[in-house]
Amino acid sequence: MKTHGNARPDNETHPGQGIPLAEALPNCVLHLVKWVDQYVLKSYQELVIFEFLLPLTHETKLRLLLDRLFYTDSLKDLISRIPKAQIKRLIPKEDNSADTTDEYVLNEIVGRFVGYSISLANGRFRGPDPKSREDAVKHQDRTGERYLIDETTGIVRFIFRLKSGLAAEKKDWKDIFDPPQKRQLGIADKRKLDQERAWVRFIFWKIFVRSIIEAVNGEEEVWLLENGREPMLHVWDREKGRA
Repeated sequence: MKTHGNARPDNETHPGQGIPLAEALPNCVLHLVKWVDQYVLKSYQELVIFEFLLPLTHETKLRLLLDRLFYTDSLKDLISRIPKAQIKRLIPKEDNSADTTDEYVLNEIVGRFVGYSISLANGRFRGPDPKSREDAVKHQDRTGERYLIDETTGIVRFIFRLKSGLAAEKKDWKDIFDPPQKRQLGIADKRKLDQERAWVRFIFWKIFVRSIIEAVNGEEEVWLLENGREPMLHVWDREKGRA
């Protein structure tokens, strides 16, 4: 029987037709079975996100500094610089059973910090003093400094979940694809969240912020965007006349 193009003869059987799926596509069935892993869904309605905006002139130095935060010996050295009285004042009362304050802080950092992410953004900025087009050209001719500066900025992001802000935990496969709802927080829940938020901010500023600012020392400006219940922008401006 003649056929045209890719057409099949009428009496030709389509591959797999009339054959059990497991026999016709054994590999596909096997892969489908392997794909169905078990997951536990945890949804947090309270978290704190920190984003450093930094010029990439310090990229290598910054990455070396950030890598230090993965090692317990480096963390112990950084923790030792924090006044013990400040730590004891912020440790939640129910967690005040740690053998030492340094050990408690180390366990908290290790338990909460597992990594960071870096993304790049291209931007254009003007010089510190606004100028007209004519003055900008004269300034560049006279000093060699550009009025408009193109710069690639590295955005270093840290995300911390607040354990007290756990809204839902689902273990049943048929439930983990339903959008979880926020839970109503009572006075005690809100108080516990406030304490945990203050503790996370304290750790981040004493360990992460100090380390990063020391690593990029000399920059004109360093920005830190803090997202959470009360967003804040922190800007470090280098003092004029000081290097």
